[in-house]
Amino acid sequence: MDNYQYVDRKMMKWVPFNALLEHSDYLKAMLDGKELREKPVLSEDQYNELNYKLEESYINKYAVTLIIYESGLLKRVKGVISLIDINNHLLFIDGTAVEATKIIEIIV
Repeated sequence: MDNYQYVDRKMMKWVPFNALLEHSDYLKAMLDGKELREKPVLSEDQYNELNYKLEESYINKYAVTLIIYESGLLKRVKGVISLIDINNHLLFIDGTAVEATKIIEIIV
């Protein structure tokens, strides 16, 4: 009876199976950690190009894909820029707020 453990509602759970579940969570966390990277450093020319693309996309209502850096990961946000909040450094794309300082690349 060593391989069994009593849990709530008198249900029995097999201990080795539980260990496999915890192991898979550990492996997933390790693999997610491999994808983490440092924020790329952009030059002044790259910032000017981003600014130009933002203005052009906003004025002409082009659909864009923003590549943003957040917590060690690169994420994509797609849509049309509906509002640019210069004071708070925010862009609104289809109702989603994106911090302008996190933008790495803009694909028009």
